[in-house]
Parts: sequence; C-alpha cells; structure tokens
Amino acid sequence: MYLLINRHNNCVGIFSTIEKMKIVVETLILDEYKRIGHLGGDYHYRYIELNPDELWYCDEHPNVKAIFSLHTLHPEYFINKIEIDKTGKITKI
Repeated sequence: MYLLINRHNNCVGIFSTIEKMKIVVETLILDEYKRIGHLGGDYHYRYIELNPDELWYCDEHPNVKAIFSLHTLHPEYFINKIEIDKTGKITKI
C-alpha cells in the first residue's frame, strides 16, 4: 500500500497500487487545470510504501518518521516524489 501526501503535507489517501495513486494524482492536476486555466507548477506529491500489517509506530520501522511527520508537517521523510511534466502528466513515480 502507498500513503500519499500533497504539497500542503496533507494526507491525500492510502492506495493499494501505484496505478490507482497515479489516477488520483492526474485527476487532481486536471481538476486544478480546469479550475484555474493553467498548471500550477510542481505539485509536490510524495509517498511512502506502507504495509498495514506491520507495527509502524515502533522505533525500528523504516516509515515511523514519515508517518509521524504527517503531524509535524515535515515531508522530507516521504522520500518518493512524483515528477510531473509541463502538461500535467506523470513522468516518474
């Protein structure tokens, strides 16, 4: 599973596959384009891979800092960045 945040460090959602996450990101970008008439630049979508069966809150878990950072608004622990080209299409996920 994948936990996705946006440029405001808000949790966008938890997704079972990268393909589903990609659909949501492209839909959000397209919606903004329709609303304001142009693309807003770098959208800063970041994500981490998450196994819901693991105890993520123990100190040894690799994502404990990332999940905690949802409360402290420090996105640097979300190490996977979604890159978008000037047309709003995802180039790297």
